[in-house]
Amino acid sequence: ALGSVEIFLSRHCPLWYGYGSRLKWLERFAYVNTIVYPFTSIPLVVYCTLPAICLLTGKFMIPTISNFASL
Repeated sequence: ALGSVEIFLSRHCPLWYGYGSRLKWLERFAYVNTIVYPFTSIPLVVYCTLPAICLLTGKFMIPTISNFASL
């Protein structure tokens, strides 16, 4: 994963290295998919840990409805 992030931050990143007919559009798309993959773990970690934190602290992510007029 660290190597993908290094490629993303280098001058050989397929986002801008592929211009000038060096890479075709589908090749660039495939490489971008592989270098962006490590960044998808950040929302996944938040999605997995937030409910556990809410259960441990006793606070809920969704507020309770105090009156039924707001339904």
